Amino acid sequence: MIQQRSAIVMLTTAAIVIGLMSAAMGRQVGVKAPPPVNAPPKKNAPPSKPIKKPTETRPVPKTAKSKIDATYPVLSRIETYKAPPDRIPHLETYAGFSTPDMLVSDIWRRVRIDLNLKLSPKAVSEETINRAMNIYLTRNWGDIDGYRPWTHWNFIRGLKVAEREALAKEIKEYIAKNGVRNVQ
Repeated sequence: MIQQRSAIVMLTTAAIVIGLMSAAMGRQVGVKAPPPVNAPPKKNAPPSKPIKKPTETRPVPKTAKSKIDATYPVLSRIETYKAPPDRIPHLETYAGFSTPDMLVSDIWRRVRIDLNLKLSPKAVSEETINRAMNIYLTRNWGDIDGYRPWTHWNFIRGLKVAEREALAKEIKEYIAKNGVRNVQ
């Protein structure tokens, strides 16, 4: 008798809890809810969908002609090079100095860190710079550190062999004339 009574109390309690939960959710169990009533639109109400403003187009600022165009024809192409979009968001550093300086700095990192050569900038050879650029051809861009690994990886891979050799020569001359900026 006591077991029947406790079972009835438990079932009654469960039914009350289910009833309270369904009432709190605004609907009845087993009853189809009526369709929502659409109120007539107000005369001075804003439209139901927000109107998108057209995006503003900003003019590209005019830049002065590069100072290195005639002296370094392949190296100067990095100034106008736009890397393809990447599927993975990443950050590239724009350190406040020119894009040729960033490329030279990143190549110099390959010489000092990846090739582990302790050369002075004046003593570097074209062969050493070619070896450093070869790292961009053999590694994934995510495994290369630097200011702009994605851009420089795509730039170097997009050059033909003769253009890469010319770039190595130009970088050697650029380093001899200007040095390497912002690298320990």
